[in-house]
Amino acid sequence: MKCRAALAALCLSLGFCAHANADQYTTIRATLAGQMYTITIDLPTQEVTGDKTYPAVIALHGQIGDGQQMREMTGFDDLGYREGFIAVFPDANKGLDPRQGSCNAKLRDPTTPLSINCRGSMTWLRGQCCSKRLPKDTDQVQFVTELIDLLVRKYKADPNRIYLAGYDEGANLSFRYICEHPEKIAAIAAVGGAEWYVNCKEAARPVPTLYLHGTADRCQPYSSDTICGKCRARYDGQALNEVFEQDQCAPAPEVVSHWLKTNACQPAKKIVTTAGQMSCESWTGCRAGSNFSFCTLNGSSSFWPGGQLGFPECERSGLKKKCSDMMEWLGPVNQDINATKMIWDFFKIRRLNEPRAVSR
Repeated sequence: MKCRAALAALCLSLGFCAHANADQYTTIRATLAGQMYTITIDLPTQEVTGDKTYPAVIALHGQIGDGQQMREMTGFDDLGYREGFIAVFPDANKGLDPRQGSCNAKLRDPTTPLSINCRGSMTWLRGQCCSKRLPKDTDQVQFVTELIDLLVRKYKADPNRIYLAGYDEGANLSFRYICEHPEKIAAIAAVGGAEWYVNCKEAARPVPTLYLHGTADRCQPYSSDTICGKCRARYDGQALNEVFEQDQCAPAPEVVSHWLKTNACQPAKKIVTTAGQMSCESWTGCRAGSNFSFCTLNGSSSFWPGGQLGFPECERSGLKKKCSDMMEWLGPVNQDINATKMIWDFFKIRRLNEPRAVSR
């Protein structure tokens, strides 16, 4: 046990992880919200019996990844083992691209590594985009709700300590989810993502939020109203107008302004963190004792800061060069911080149904 914990600590300090708790994860197939999903769950201990409950971080992948890629990129699994939380990595729904071919068979078998071509059309339905790419009646907000209920019921997750950590499209779904169910989530972290939900109403309980966005993000640009999804279009070899004509990104600062207004945050703000090319502003005087923090990654993409470079599954799928080209196109990655550790530090001091007068 001590050796495993030491290995987890070492891999985090180096910025990559070798999945020290490999014997304590399970990949399940579950029907949630009427659709079948593949979900990888990493437990902090081999025993999840008795009365003890654990925090849970649901990590939602980006537009050219899946749950396993999110797991390898972030290292939430190893940090969860070390810190004592459940790390959860769901796959988004497979899209309806007819070129998928044998993907259906692969998706039915959780032991078969999915090919990049199958993963290319997985997507989260996160507001203004992508409904036509998903099976009819897909409700991913309801999926997250039922996933939380499953974690509480079967895996001893603490309902007062459920967190969402989303990257890119997963960040947008995290934002969308707290519009509709702020009562289920203790806090969220969004890395990238740039959509604002016009139907998001003022909630009785604003959800504490940490939002990171890179000024050189080509997928969901930081500072202009433009089409989102350029990464997927480039990756899938599709014209932008095929599936993204309604997928408009708002500038990241505008997204922040909307959330500050919705959460009734005080206008005063200050720089609370600087680390290399990252600078963070925090608004702590929000309604119901909540807070909102926005971190700008100057000169970099929104690729997970400090994350493992590249997509390891490319090695397995035989598309290594395509993935390498994709990473080059995404732009530079911020290595001044470890986003996974930063996010967990933000999460672990927050829970539902307790005073949240915290300032960091």
